[in-house]
Amino acid sequence: MKAICPASHSKRKPSGEKELEIELEHIEAPVYSKVELEQYRTPPYIAARLVYFAWRMGDIEKKTVADLGCGTGILGIASAMMGASKIICVDIDRSMLALAMKNARRMRVICCMEFIQADLREKLGIEADTVVQNPPFGVRRRGADVLFLRRAVETARVVYSIHKRATRKFILRKIEEIGGRVTHLIEAVMPIPPTMDFHRELRHEVNVDMIRIEVVK
Repeated sequence: MKAICPASHSKRKPSGEKELEIELEHIEAPVYSKVELEQYRTPPYIAARLVYFAWRMGDIEKKTVADLGCGTGILGIASAMMGASKIICVDIDRSMLALAMKNARRMRVICCMEFIQADLREKLGIEADTVVQNPPFGVRRRGADVLFLRRAVETARVVYSIHKRATRKFILRKIEEIGGRVTHLIEAVMPIPPTMDFHRELRHEVNVDMIRIEVVK
């Protein structure tokens, strides 16, 4: 695993969820994504809603937060903007880590961020207070959603994770099996832009669950 931690400036904390969402609109997204990695951008309003809720629960400010499968870095950046003391961004794709770093510089929060290239099929060996993640849905990478959950509960005592609502019963059962307890579940609709070659619709919407998990094992 390779870690990079450049220095930059700090940024003022948004005063509310809507202001956080507006700030996150400046996050640059890739033009095309890798289908084999199920790389879908986390929309700003989803990121803002998840992270602001986590902040209200006391799981962000002055905490070490890990963003697993960070992609553009939007969840980690949002956490930094809401006062996290340290952000650990993890992704298997070096180009995504470079984009996440670019976005962190743009948003002036890179001073508290670390970037690690790693394959979640191997144990990470990192510790955090909170994990925020938007893992693959497990459609093209079968079992990837559960793998992300396993690594998350190994990393932190509190996890915020986004999952396809159609898999709710399966995901809730798996969370219990790996030693987690669901405390909150928030329904949302996630728009997915046409970033894959096979996409034909200008906008596709997926019903998702944003789940807060406490590790009890």
